[in-house]
Formats: sequence, C-alpha cells, structure tokens
Amino acid sequence: MSEINENTLDRHFVSQLRIMFDVYSKNISKSDFVMSQQWLQVFHKSSRAEKYARNCLMLLMYGQLREMGKLGMPFIKMENMDRSLEDVLSDYQGSQGIEAEMEVCQKQELEQKQELEQEREQQQTRQEMKHQKEQWKQHQLPQQGKPKLEMIPEEMDLPELDLANEDVASAVTSNMSCYNDSRMLHERLGGGSQCIDYADPSFELLTQRNQQLLKEINQMHARTMENEQLYRQADTHWQQRILEGQGHLPLPLSKARMQWLLQRIDHGAQLAIRQLKDWATSTGPLNFLYISLQHILEDDPEARKLLADLDRKLEAVLDNMLEQAGERREKNVRMLYDKLFQQQQEALITKQQLLHREQRALMLARQQLQVHVQDLKQREEIFWEQAAASPYFSKQSRAISYNKAETMRSTKTQTNSDIFDPDSNSSSDFCGCDDCQPELGQLSNPEDLMDTYDKRSCQYCQSQRPRDVESSSKC
Repeated sequence: MSEINENTLDRHFVSQLRIMFDVYSKNISKSDFVMSQQWLQVFHKSSRAEKYARNCLMLLMYGQLREMGKLGMPFIKMENMDRSLEDVLSDYQGSQGIEAEMEVCQKQELEQKQELEQEREQQQTRQEMKHQKEQWKQHQLPQQGKPKLEMIPEEMDLPELDLANEDVASAVTSNMSCYNDSRMLHERLGGGSQCIDYADPSFELLTQRNQQLLKEINQMHARTMENEQLYRQADTHWQQRILEGQGHLPLPLSKARMQWLLQRIDHGAQLAIRQLKDWATSTGPLNFLYISLQHILEDDPEARKLLADLDRKLEAVLDNMLEQAGERREKNVRMLYDKLFQQQQEALITKQQLLHREQRALMLARQQLQVHVQDLKQREEIFWEQAAASPYFSKQSRAISYNKAETMRSTKTQTNSDIFDPDSNSSSDFCGCDDCQPELGQLSNPEDLMDTYDKRSCQYCQSQRPRDVESSSKC
C-alpha cells in the first residue's frame, strides 16, 4: 500500500469517526454502544494492510446503527474481534451472498405454497358448493316448526381482539372452527338456500387477513425471542468479564502491613520536608512526591512515571514562588533605601537652612556689636578730652588724660579689626569693662577718679599701669 493511499484511508477513517457522533446522539441501547466502542478500539489497532477492510467495516457499522438502531452481523460475534479484519469482511460478504440466495429461494417456496393453498381452498369451496346443492335437492320439503338460524350480516363489526400473543390467535382459530360446525349443523337441519350466503367473498377476505396477521405475530415473536437471547448472551459475557476483573483486584492489606506503610510514608514525608527547606533550583531535582510515596508505588512503574511528571510541575511552581519572593524582597529593600536617602536629604536641607539662619543672626549680632563698640569709643574719647580740659585735674592727671586721648586716636583705625580677634595684641589702653568705667559722680572729683584708675582689677588695666606710671614720672 502506497503512502498516498494510506493517508487517504486515514483521512476517510477520521471523517467516519466524526459522523459517528450523529448516530450516538440517537436512542441506541447500552450494549450496542459498548460493543461499537470495542470495535472502534479494534479499528484503531489495525495494521497497514487492514486499513481498507477497517474503513469498509466502519461504513457497515454506521449504516446498521443509522438504519436499524442496533448492530448486526458480523459485529455481534465477539470472536470476530480477535480475527483479522479482512477475514471478517470476506466472511460477511460470502454469508451475505448466501443469505440473499436463501431469501430468494424462500420467497419462491412461499409463493408456490401460497398458490397451492389457494388451489386447495378453491377446490374445497367447489366441493362444499356441490355438497350443499345435493343436500338442498334432498331436503326440498318445507321444514315448519324447526328452529332457524339467523343470518350473520355481511358488514357486522367484529369484536376488537388483542392479537399480541399466541393464545389470542388460538382463540380466533377455535372461534372459526365453531362457526364452521354451526354452519354444517344448519345445513343438516335443512336451512335451505340461506346457507349459500356464508360463502361470501368478504368473509373469505377477512379470514385471509386474519391468517396473515397471525403469521406476522409469529414472526415478530420469533424476532423478539432472538433479540432477547442475544441480549442475554451479551449480558452474561459482560458479567463474566466483570467477575474476572474483580478476581484480579488486589487483596486488602493486613493491619501490620498498613502500619508499616504508614510509618514509611511518614518518614519519607519528613525527609522530603527537610529537603524542601534547604532546596534551591541549583541544587538539583526535589522529587518531593516520589520520596514521600515511593514505598507504596514500588511495583507500579506507570504511577512512578506520573509522580515524576508531578514532581517536575511542583518544582516549577516552587521555583516560580521563590523568584517572586526574591523580587518582592529586593523591591522592599530598594524602597527602604530610597526612603532612608530621602530622609537624609530632607535632614540635610533642614540643617543647611538652620545654618544659614544662624549665620545671618551672627552677622547681625556682629554688626550690632561693632556699632555699640564704636559708640563706646566715641564716648570714651569725648570723656578723656573733657577730663584733659577740666581745671580740677592736676598736671599729672592731665598728662595721663592727654596720653589716653593720643593712644585712642592712634588705635582708632585698628579697633574694627582687633575688637573680635582674641589673638591680637592691640596697643589700645581701653578695655571696656565695667570696673574701668568711671561713674558720672567721679568726673567732678579728680581724687576719686585717680583712685578708680588705681583700683582697676582687669588684666588689661594691670598691664597698662606701668606705662601710666612711666609717663607720669617723665612729666
């Protein structure tokens, strides 16, 4: 068989499988459905050489289910499933030809029998007519005082009979025989020409119809018996298969065996859980389900293969969960660092703002101090000038005041730069402390003013005292 023909047959088989759903949607019996499914499994397992026979049998199955609503030959024979599909098809074609020939022969025999029966019935009717005529000639005298039978009307309605079984059919035949006996009795009693009416053609037609109906009932009964027998055979076959399947079921485990299995499962599950705690994708496969259930499925390779597939799926899910957890953790750390950096930036900005404010306040305070110092120096200069010009001072005090005024003028230019420098050694004789400042009441009394200068206690005034003494001695 070429590749093209094989592919064509496969496509045709697939199309036949699709149209089989239309047949399954109809009301077919459960046994026929199960049998058709078994044959479909046989068709799927067919070899390359049997694909043509497979498609032919598929068409035959579809036709039987669509037209009759049930399966027929060769599908009802279960032993045909183990045979070759080509042999099954050839046997069915041969038996079909033989059955066709037998049906033709049976039809011919039935036609011949019907013709013979019709001829016999005609002969019997003729003989009866002759016999009736002879009896009528013998009994021509009027028969008075004798009971007469009433004629049965030709169109009398017969009672409806239930012809569903053989008992009713036998009752009909017995009624017909009783009717013939009564007719013969009437002829013997001399009923005259009234007996001729019983041989009416409508009555004969009715009897023929009744006989045909009885034949059809017998045929239907035979078919129902055959179907019932086939159904019982199929039922017993499936019951046997079910019992055989139940015989192969595993026996229930003993209590000790069950406890041992439970302990092994518990141990395997704990081991798998410990491996799961330290598992990572780089460490290799986890095999969680296999480690947990390996003692139950030691003798079942298919289940072990299924467990391996489930383990791979579980590992993929766990790997995905770990990646998501790592991404969430990294995202949280990034958010935390961003928040800390933002807080540090905000704190730095606030510190810079405070520093600028302190610098501005310091500059303002320095400016105010400079103004205050200038004011104080001007006041001191005025004070010493007035003291030098006062007539109450002695010559020595005037010389001191004059020297003070000169030193104030000489150091006037250096005041602004040295007033805030702690390391500068200025030559000014003015310290600016409260102890060195004379009160207003002492300005009028020169002796008190001199005592005040002699009692100066600050370090600057004590360092300047020898200068004043030297200057006064020179004067």
